[in-house]
Amino acid sequence: MNKEQIEKDRARGIEFSKDGKTLRKYPDDLNDESYSVPEGVTEIGPGAFSNAQVRQLTFPATLKNIGAEAFMWAQNLEEAILPEGLKEIGDAAFWCAGVKTVSLPRSLRDVGEFAFYGCQSLKKLVTFWDEPHCDTMKWRDNVSDAQSGEGEAPASVFYNLRVFGNCPRVTDVTGCKSLVKLVKEYQRRGANPLPEDRSDNWRNYESRIDDF
Repeated sequence: MNKEQIEKDRARGIEFSKDGKTLRKYPDDLNDESYSVPEGVTEIGPGAFSNAQVRQLTFPATLKNIGAEAFMWAQNLEEAILPEGLKEIGDAAFWCAGVKTVSLPRSLRDVGEFAFYGCQSLKKLVTFWDEPHCDTMKWRDNVSDAQSGEGEAPASVFYNLRVFGNCPRVTDVTGCKSLVKLVKEYQRRGANPLPEDRSDNWRNYESRIDDF
């Protein structure tokens, strides 16, 4: 653990858990162009970078979890190059319009609802998964049996209609062909969502967007 950097960051107002393993809050008024999350941090807490001004972030290899709404409305953030070893991304974690590139590691096991929803500038999506499910629509209908093998895309990416919803500019998707197919479907339906594209959480997020 990089305790020296954590203490320096604390002096600048960045909040960590007592043991330094969770980054709890990055101040909205810090104007850094870039920031490196310290080595040893295993979790980005819920809402930790919500409304942050930072443009470039570097994540440590120790990172395991990204909490719900962690980067929501961090409108200056340009890319999310997530490290191998990351296991979980929470609900609406990267609901921010400015992200242009997303890279998802092979280690990822669960992706939350609305995780990348509304990334209006997202053009490039890089994945490192094997081809998981030849028929994404059939897979999506079997939510109760949804499981992924080692190296396959997380089941939540396929049975959760909202993970990459409303990302109209994605033109470059590398990785499994099933994900390419799924993203294209979301783009077609983004402008005219079906009832099943929404969830019980939708009205909550929709009202917050109206207030933003």
